[in-house]
Amino acid sequence: MKIKFKFNILVIGMAILCSCNKYFDKVNNVQIKKEGFFTFYKNVNIFDYYSNVNFKADNEVWYPKSFEVNLPKGIKYWESSNSENFNFFYQGGQVILIHIDLQKSSTENAVYTPTDLEIKEFIYQTLVNHNNKFSVEKIEINNSLKQIMIKKGSAKILLYNIANENYDAYFKALNTFRFYKKEYL
Repeated sequence: MKIKFKFNILVIGMAILCSCNKYFDKVNNVQIKKEGFFTFYKNVNIFDYYSNVNFKADNEVWYPKSFEVNLPKGIKYWESSNSENFNFFYQGGQVILIHIDLQKSSTENAVYTPTDLEIKEFIYQTLVNHNNKFSVEKIEINNSLKQIMIKKGSAKILLYNIANENYDAYFKALNTFRFYKKEYL
């Protein structure tokens, strides 16, 4: 009985150790790792989104927009919905939220500091999963951290609660965002 109890404690302890501080984008002894829409490099992640699934409502049809963007290393979790909303979670409540407007096209590019109200509205608009431990709606705005909105055409990107020491790297990575035309076979 004691051996079985010790073994169970050992297994639970190993599970806890293995699950702590793991990053989704870790690259071990390889230069490149591809997984779904991601290509993981040693120093950067590339997220390449494409889909050929259209959305219909009544007589309207919306087409997904293919895009590519560099993302900083250290992704803890990510989620997406409906080819519109993409949320990437990092250590310490830092989040990158991307919203793609499928209904309108735009050529506007801008970078600015959003108001707290605009941040809350944007978070509500980009919610994907309400019951997840990584849910962005559970992360309070921390005004001592960086909140920056980047507009790239039909995309709006919010850098949310970014630590001051990470801001330059995050901003540089997100400024690589670009739409492109994807050819399907």
